[in-house]
Amino acid sequence: MNPYQISNIILNVTFIVTFIGIFFFTYGKKIEENVVKNQSELVASYLAKDISTFIDKDTALKLTSSLSTPDMTKQDQEVEENNKQLQSQAFYTLSMVLIGGLLLTIIIAKYYKLNLTDILQTNLIILAFVAITQYAFLTYIGQNFISLDPNFVRHKILISLKKSLQDNPFDSALTLKQASKMLPEKIQELHKTHQSLQNNKESNILPQLQQQINNVLIK
Repeated sequence: MNPYQISNIILNVTFIVTFIGIFFFTYGKKIEENVVKNQSELVASYLAKDISTFIDKDTALKLTSSLSTPDMTKQDQEVEENNKQLQSQAFYTLSMVLIGGLLLTIIIAKYYKLNLTDILQTNLIILAFVAITQYAFLTYIGQNFISLDPNFVRHKILISLKKSLQDNPFDSALTLKQASKMLPEKIQELHKTHQSLQNNKESNILPQLQQQINNVLIK
């Protein structure tokens, strides 16, 4: 491998590495934000439809009136500060790579008396094709590709929600159908817990209660 090829490789790698880093923190960041927002909205819409099947209209109205957007200003500031720090570190590293690559290429070209202008033109043309390809791919393919599986996310969230409700049950307004199932069970638990109720004919209200609930449901 001759000095001309070595200088081309060094400058080519330097240009591409620097471009990819700068491209990510500028245009690529905006595309990534759009992708995350779009896919989050997609998953949220699926999940909202799933949850709406578990609650009645009155409960939904109560939840809607009581829900409010949480104040995430502090968290947003922390994320922004962290991103700024990471971005400044990345730009510093990229600038060092660019300067080092250019200096090394110039030294090799001067030492072996190579045509530095020709080396720069060749690698700038290659960089232009890489930039166009990267831009077109990210804009027309990467931005529209759904990498987040909505079904997987909604499945995991619903399982977590179900487990949370089972571990931490809360009191809520019961529908008649729910009451028709839960009240008899509670009465049976009382009969088993209190021995005096088992032999008391006057306290045997389970069949009567079940019949009354059924009559209301039929109406």
